[in-house]
Amino acid sequence: MSPRQLLNIFHADSIGTHIITVTHDVLAKLNLVGKDLDEYSLDTVKMFASDAGKAGFKPSVAGSRRRDA
Repeated sequence: MSPRQLLNIFHADSIGTHIITVTHDVLAKLNLVGKDLDEYSLDTVKMFASDAGKAGFKPSVAGSRRRDA
């Protein structure tokens, strides 16, 4: 079996697979198992904000545009 995503590792285990070939990128995601989803979501947002800042983008807040009447 050759998984393409982390869930496939758990599927292989549940059916009793003895040997599984896993890429380094999928294997590296094992540390995410059991991680608090709120914490993971916040980490992801912080990462995107940091990357955007490094690329020169400035975030805008929804609804904050000034409307001239």
